[in-house]
Amino acid sequence: MGINYEHYHAFHELPLAGTWRRGRASTLLSVSDPFNGNLLASLTQATLEDLNDAYLTAAAVQLDWARKSPAFRAEVMLRAVQVFDTRRDEIIDWIIRESGSTRIKAMVPEFIE
Repeated sequence: MGINYEHYHAFHELPLAGTWRRGRASTLLSVSDPFNGNLLASLTQATLEDLNDAYLTAAAVQLDWARKSPAFRAEVMLRAVQVFDTRRDEIIDWIIRESGSTRIKAMVPEFIE
């Protein structure tokens, strides 16, 4: 009953104020593989205005979230876990490439469970 996801590639966008969009800063954050120096992702950074928009949006929806039943909120969290479980190998691959980690070290949280 798993969800089938394609590998994620939209690293040029940030989750800001309830939408995925580019940050407004004029600077880029580039992330390279420390092993071989290959560029993994490059994204426009957020500005203070972006941060304020995100904060105001979160504050506005928090009251509605607080009114949701514990069962509803638990279901949202369980769906998030399902996404992480479905994308497990992809997440491990990104941890390895981004940090220069070994596969065993990237899987450490699994061994803690």
